[in-house]
Amino acid sequence: MITLTDKETILVEYLIGTTEGNQVVCCEDFFPKEILEKLNVNFQQVKGVFGSLVNKNILYLDLKDVNGKGSYDSYAWVVNVEDHGQGEINTVEKLLNEINKVAL
Repeated sequence: MITLTDKETILVEYLIGTTEGNQVVCCEDFFPKEILEKLNVNFQQVKGVFGSLVNKNILYLDLKDVNGKGSYDSYAWVVNVEDHGQGEINTVEKLLNEINKVAL
């Protein structure tokens, strides 16, 4: 069973809300000042929180360096958050439930 820290939970909530399709883009421009302030971190630190979501197999690297400059890596959720047969996954709880089903 996957558990999240408070910062991971806040970041997942933010990422779910900004996901297009099943993709999440990780770059400095992607994390606005408001989310950094909510997490009480700078960009380098939020990359660490983001990396922990990858390490917990919530996100995976889908496409490296989509702009040719090495700064816009594209990640995808391990489960489809837009439509997983039971509707859109729009909360952290729904996401973790679906991931835990797949892990079993």
